[in-house]
Amino acid sequence: MAMKPARLCRRYPFGVALLAFLVPAYLHLTFIFMAGFWDGFISELQRAEIPLFTWFDRFSVIMGFWFVLLGLLARRKDVRTVFLYSCIVYLLVALCVIETDQHYRAHLFDDRGG
Repeated sequence: MAMKPARLCRRYPFGVALLAFLVPAYLHLTFIFMAGFWDGFISELQRAEIPLFTWFDRFSVIMGFWFVLLGLLARRKDVRTVFLYSCIVYLLVALCVIETDQHYRAHLFDDRGG
């Protein structure tokens, strides 16, 4: 049984909201929580990544709540264009964060040693 397109569109904002809530959890556990060594040393790369990912984590949580709100509003009115523009903004910010992190990785001292 095929679903109606309008009903299917109501689920997309909730799926993107779930993704927007999972991304900061992954970034926090991978980069922020594991930064530094037991003796207190934090490399230049980690010092630069912590504020970058903290800012992006907060932005992702805000966007997650925005997508949940869009999912709730989708029952009453058409939110496809707002949803599309919100996804584009979220992807552009994510690409900027990825590019900034790649720049940091190319030019800052990391903790690999050698």
